[in-house]
Amino acid sequence: MQYFADDDIAQIASPPGAGLLGAIRLSGPNVFAILAEAVIPTNPAAAEALAARRRGAHQCDLLLTLSGHRLSCPANVMLMPGPGSYTREDVAEFHLPGSPVVLRAALRTLTRLGARPAAPGEFTFRAFRNGRLSLGQAEAVEESIRATAENRRRMALFRMGDANPHLIGEWRRRVLDAAAIIEASIDFEHEHLGGDPAAEIAALVEDLEQAGAALAEDSGIARPDLPLVSLLGLTNAGKSALANALLGQAEFVVSPQPSTTRDRLQREVKLGNVTLLLADNPGHDPVSRDVGGDAAARGQKTIGAEDLACWVVDGSEPAGQPLREFAARLGEPILVLVNKRDLPAKTGKENIVRILADVGKKPVAALSVSAHSGEGIAEAKQTIARIVGDSGIQNRWNRRERTELSTALLHLRAAALELSGLGREELVADDLRSAVDAFSGALGEGYVEETLTAIFSQFCLGK
Repeated sequence: MQYFADDDIAQIASPPGAGLLGAIRLSGPNVFAILAEAVIPTNPAAAEALAARRRGAHQCDLLLTLSGHRLSCPANVMLMPGPGSYTREDVAEFHLPGSPVVLRAALRTLTRLGARPAAPGEFTFRAFRNGRLSLGQAEAVEESIRATAENRRRMALFRMGDANPHLIGEWRRRVLDAAAIIEASIDFEHEHLGGDPAAEIAALVEDLEQAGAALAEDSGIARPDLPLVSLLGLTNAGKSALANALLGQAEFVVSPQPSTTRDRLQREVKLGNVTLLLADNPGHDPVSRDVGGDAAARGQKTIGAEDLACWVVDGSEPAGQPLREFAARLGEPILVLVNKRDLPAKTGKENIVRILADVGKKPVAALSVSAHSGEGIAEAKQTIARIVGDSGIQNRWNRRERTELSTALLHLRAAALELSGLGREELVADDLRSAVDAFSGALGEGYVEETLTAIFSQFCLGK
């Protein structure tokens, strides 16, 4: 497959269209041999730099063939010798006039001299293959290019940092250490080998859950890449009406009948320059033992999985013990939305802030709104966008990583459960091996060529 070849590749790396400047990227083992025939230095300093393979920008003429005529085109050639380049190979990037005709002619020159046109994402694939980037970081490069919303771009840039692969690698090392003790105890059952694999596995489960690797639901579907904002509260607080007001259209069913929302419903919404996923959760009924069936029960169990909890409170009803009990269940950060301000007030923002303080929590903001009249809705939109747009709210893992990490977590939970019960070490060892494989998958290790090709073929051409 072409992604796994070791030849020289070249491709137009600037967006299509006749811009003032265009770029062509060249990477591979024979970059300087190609340059020797493709360019003519325009000054002694450039000639010396090319001969010395010196990093930096150098003025040259790139030789082209247009309509059968040999021409020279002024170009700024950026030299990046490996391994200190993006691909960890020798790289040259040509900045020249952005005419599509000129760029295509330049690419033909490089391919005539031994390079081949790069496939989509092939430069980033080489960065991944050569250890410059983890697979998650490589995917974040593409996400940052395609992002149309500012918070999506910021999340992608956050994932391009190097903390994630180190963290996943550390989790994998800890599982391997625990697995080594378990495997050895199978072979040497009468000897004490030291270590406490049960405690280590329990700690790993806790670490993964706190890091957000757990599934958002029991359904086995990984959380989406967008920040998740959930409207939470007791039944008939007006969550669905408020969701419609925030969306600007009637997407969710509104009814005076309690527990109309029986499952968590969610829609993508753009508030200002922030794109997020807005979820309308089933209301909590403190009286009935039946919160609307299994679907509503699952919706209640997802409390704490969101990036922002919007606690919707019916301001026309007095605050009571059910609100205090519900406050203890909420995850942070919390935005308080006291709804129904068009009706006579019996509960205010101050009441809810005190209730949260009683359970050791502090909201990031508290607003009074009315889904019916629209009062305070504009401020609520701005506040949600500001909080979600804050760099403190990030989806640390992309969808593929979440799936792999969730698989690792499921196997670690199974191993911990087995160790707390019958303690059948063969089953524990098997679960730990599966967890190691899942961590390796999160890093992109062990994937077959077809899988990696499928991932990178979705990238932009020239990246």
